[in-house]
Amino acid sequence: MSAVFMAERGLGEPVEKTVLNNDAIKNGIKYQEEILTNNGSNGHYMNDKLTYVDIIAYCLVESYIDFPPLKGFFSNETTPNLIKVYKTVSSNPEIVEYLKSEKRLAN
Repeated sequence: MSAVFMAERGLGEPVEKTVLNNDAIKNGIKYQEEILTNNGSNGHYMNDKLTYVDIIAYCLVESYIDFPPLKGFFSNETTPNLIKVYKTVSSNPEIVEYLKSEKRLAN
């Protein structure tokens, strides 16, 4: 397991917190890549239409692409299909408009 940060317990005793087992993360990402390959590596999880699953994948990649313990997990080389979903969703005109709007909670 990869150590992420230190937390305090009780009277200031440091306790190491950890990320999920790297193998579990790698296996989960590999499984998502297989699903996307089976759909034709077209930037979508189902057929060629935007679904909430595409948006969830976008949010996952957006949240963790630069997260230090997962650095390198998401790239064109390691996860080409997830990156393609990320790029497909982020180039959708309605998504672009939403991301720039005041409706978005986190700017």
